[in-house]
Amino acid sequence: MYPAPPVYFSNAVDAGDNFTASVVYNGGTTYTLKLADTTKGWTKNLKKSLRAQNVSAEAVIESPTQSYPSFNSLDFSNIVVNGSVFDSYNPQPIDSGQYTETSLRNGAFSIVPA
Repeated sequence: MYPAPPVYFSNAVDAGDNFTASVVYNGGTTYTLKLADTTKGWTKNLKKSLRAQNVSAEAVIESPTQSYPSFNSLDFSNIVVNGSVFDSYNPQPIDSGQYTETSLRNGAFSIVPA
């Protein structure tokens, strides 16, 4: 959790794997972060603590080394925030250099080369 350093897992990941992720507020200052590779069948759960306001939600791809693999399309789907599709919050898109995002529709969008 920002601004903490990244957490690395030793689980293998291959191009084309599908992932699900969630952040659940447990109350107080605690959160449960879940990342699952649904292709390989592994799941990681982390409990973290952070003193902050619950005012931000993001759908992102990140690399601590900024060495992203080349791809033609990276698809995000079923994005839900507090039980509502992401679109209902009118999120602000942020371009990331060589990639840009398609229109957000019903909690889904893609990142494609700019």
